[in-house]
Amino acid sequence: MFIPSEMIRKKRDGISLSEQELNHFLHGFLEGQVSDYQMSAFLMAGYINGFEDDEAASLTSIMMKSGHCFSWSDMDAPIVDKHSTGGVGDKASMIILPLLLCENMKVPMIAGRGLGHTGGTLDKLEAIEGVKVFFEKNEITDMMHKSGGLIMGQTEDIVPLDRHLYAMRDVTATVESIPLITASILSKKLAAGVKNLVMDVKVGNGAFMDSIEKARELSRSLIRVGEINHLKVTCILSSMNQILGRNAGNALEIMECMDVLKGEGPKDTLELSVELTAHGIKLAQPNRDIQEIKEACHGHIKSGQALQKFIEVMTEQGATLSNKALVYRKVSDRDIMTTKVFPSGEGFIQSMNTRKLGLGLVHLGAGRKQNTDPIHPNVGYENVIKIGEKVDKMTPLLTIHHDQPLEDHYTGFIKSCFELSDKPTKKDELVLEYIAES
Repeated sequence: MFIPSEMIRKKRDGISLSEQELNHFLHGFLEGQVSDYQMSAFLMAGYINGFEDDEAASLTSIMMKSGHCFSWSDMDAPIVDKHSTGGVGDKASMIILPLLLCENMKVPMIAGRGLGHTGGTLDKLEAIEGVKVFFEKNEITDMMHKSGGLIMGQTEDIVPLDRHLYAMRDVTATVESIPLITASILSKKLAAGVKNLVMDVKVGNGAFMDSIEKARELSRSLIRVGEINHLKVTCILSSMNQILGRNAGNALEIMECMDVLKGEGPKDTLELSVELTAHGIKLAQPNRDIQEIKEACHGHIKSGQALQKFIEVMTEQGATLSNKALVYRKVSDRDIMTTKVFPSGEGFIQSMNTRKLGLGLVHLGAGRKQNTDPIHPNVGYENVIKIGEKVDKMTPLLTIHHDQPLEDHYTGFIKSCFELSDKPTKKDELVLEYIAES
């Protein structure tokens, strides 16, 4: 006998629920037997009292099985993916995908839209003319067999329960629940058929995890729940106290990725991408030396193979090519203007308010204030100054790309995101910690 209020009472009183009880409740929600207000009460009770690892593992499994699950058992290759908790200028997925493919991994990468102040991989890819990110099941299977991987969005067929639950979490102040975050991430990866997952857990003022303690807690949850569901997970904690690389904004980030794949571009973007790639491969091939894998990745970039792989995958996803190069979307009927922002004084960059800069991108149109807002692919920041670098009144903090005149206060807002010091500042460490299975 299934009574929704009994499940809520148990969770309210801190009592663990069995997989059968969770299954009844969650499927009851999908089928209309559990109301929105009952799910709201359940989520808040779980947020306050938490979920045990076994409960989080059950939530993950139930969510995964709520839609279509891919199996790549006919592929004689490791299935590897990377996921990030989100940041500003976080563009590593577009570099990691071709590097994994160069190492003969298969990569069914499910990515998302921008969320709040953080950018979304799907929005960045759609800055490439013609690129599609949503596919039917048979199209995904065909691309996996032909190209070895793709970057795709979550469709109605993949973990539908996650979409419904996330919508409820978003309006009930329960998004930050670590077990629910864990289940949301891992259910999609498992449904995509991933067996090895490297997680980029961002830490800092531009991340959802603003403290290293929270990042560690999430990492341990991901590893434990992954292990229960037969998914190997390694977490790399990386700094999001400043923008990754030099560019932020959809087309500008794709351009930076192309520079990195050409052997150019910012060192931190390259370093983090290679680090994450190497640890993902190490999960799938534990006998390999991590330094050897990194050297192989650098070799794929130097030879041009990684760049070619990325162009091949994007072409399969519909990209328009001109002279074998990707074409970026233009903003209809609007020319792009550029404005350099200069500091009011001189000194060394001591800190950056990365979250505020991310919100500034949303204001320009690189992200969405509401779900229905269109994305302006070519707006953003270029050549962003880094922590520890010296500036004077003639050194731009960044260059804004915008498609309409800036409000008078906007450059002042940008300046307020940077703090100067008269003494050299220690550069921020990019990789903070590694957390793996014990």
